[in-house]
Amino acid sequence: MSPHRENKVVAIAAGGTGGHLFPGIALAQALKRRGVDSHFILGTPRGEDRWLDEYGFEYTRISSTPLFRNLSIRTVNSSVKNIIAVKESLAVIHKLKPDIAVGMGAYTSGPFLISCYLSSVPFVLFEQNLIPGLTNKMLAPLSLHTFVTFEGTKLRANSIHVVGNLIRDDVKPKAKSKALKKLGLKGGRPVLVVIGGSQGAATINRTLIDAFNTGWGKDYSFVIQTGIKDYEYVSSIFREKGIEGICRDFFDDMGAVYGAGDLYIGRSGGGIFEAL
Repeated sequence: MSPHRENKVVAIAAGGTGGHLFPGIALAQALKRRGVDSHFILGTPRGEDRWLDEYGFEYTRISSTPLFRNLSIRTVNSSVKNIIAVKESLAVIHKLKPDIAVGMGAYTSGPFLISCYLSSVPFVLFEQNLIPGLTNKMLAPLSLHTFVTFEGTKLRANSIHVVGNLIRDDVKPKAKSKALKKLGLKGGRPVLVVIGGSQGAATINRTLIDAFNTGWGKDYSFVIQTGIKDYEYVSSIFREKGIEGICRDFFDDMGAVYGAGDLYIGRSGGGIFEAL
């Protein structure tokens, strides 16, 4: 630790999707309670900054992009950008001087953690999925520890620990009455929560619209998270059909969303199951 700063600093390489970023935020919240500072490392912009700004965590972007296995121009371009990202990461490490780094499995983790290895900065990995992603498969043999959600996760790593999902403080379901008030819902009808993940799910959105077009939904109140891409279309049908409830591209207060619902319809992410 640098002699000129009071708290230890953990660099968290996350981003890409909410499935990688939100567990990182949960970790940062837990570290903050213990007097440890967190600094996030993100890749190319995908809207993550809005969440980190809201939670009050600092971040730095590098030029990392997803890895592709096939031989193509896209693969070459991705490789070049990730080489640049390694150079950028070395500069970030020199400036930030983290005591340890954490990779959440996102593609951003690759260049940054390779740079940590080259700079003798220890790092650990978190794997939220049963089947590990390419980045964690590559980095697990080099990590100090690897933390997994499921006992059945197979990784060649030095030390594996089963810890379950990392859940943000504000995701825990609120009491029903408080949740309804927070979302501005009247109550009196069963509440259906429809969520396709942090970026939305086109199939879920289309299925919901098809159902609304048949006249279904009048007996329920809805809380719908569409994602950015489908928001305008879904919300317009939502208003046109006179559906009761609330429709947004993204909800910041998931504790209110989960607390208000009587039935959840959506993708079956492990984090969602644990939160519910």
